Amino acid sequence: MGYDWGSIAKAYVKCFDEIKDAFNVVLKNVIRPIYDCMLLAASAENPKWYFYYKNAKKKRIREKYETLLQNKFFQLLAEKN
Repeated sequence: MGYDWGSIAKAYVKCFDEIKDAFNVVLKNVIRPIYDCMLLAASAENPKWYFYYKNAKKKRIREKYETLLQNKFFQLLAEKN
């Protein structure tokens, strides 16, 4: 009458791994290009920021310019409303 909890847990882990892989594919192929277009639109006034965001060798520098572009994008959105 007992359940084999080990095999049930393995099945759940396998199922969640497949869901995670599918979500990563969606994230990489759909969300990321939209996000890059958003940052590109925000860099209209200062295109160097987008260049540095895409091409900087150090992660710290990429994050700095990504943050600048995000702030600029939301500032532009706030001005429109």
